[in-house]
Amino acid sequence: MPREATGKIQLTPPFFLAIIHSNKVEVMSVKLALLKSGEILISDIKELIYDGDEAKNVYGYLFAEPKKVEFTAPMFLKEDSSKESSVQVSLSSWMLISKDSEFALPRDWVVTFMEPVDRLLAMYQESLDD
Repeated sequence: MPREATGKIQLTPPFFLAIIHSNKVEVMSVKLALLKSGEILISDIKELIYDGDEAKNVYGYLFAEPKKVEFTAPMFLKEDSSKESSVQVSLSSWMLISKDSEFALPRDWVVTFMEPVDRLLAMYQESLDD
């Protein structure tokens, strides 16, 4: 701190004041998320929590390595008219044009969360290893 000729410390006002809230991230694990846009993502999702005066409020979610889940019914002819059906599932990067691997989404953009079936969870984990 600068001193005057008298040896006293001269105080200068700060350039800005910052108020830091105690924000926390809580682990949710790998989930499927249905977004308002209709997209289904699989990701390691964490809650972004704001500690208010009285209660904890979730204000968003942090998606780590999100993959877009797309599924289609395969086109093939069956001689047997059984009711057995199958679906082809593919995973692709959610934001292809971004270098980022984590994305924060506001709470109101997520419609619901679901547990992925075991085979889809294995596909997701395999895609992260590549």
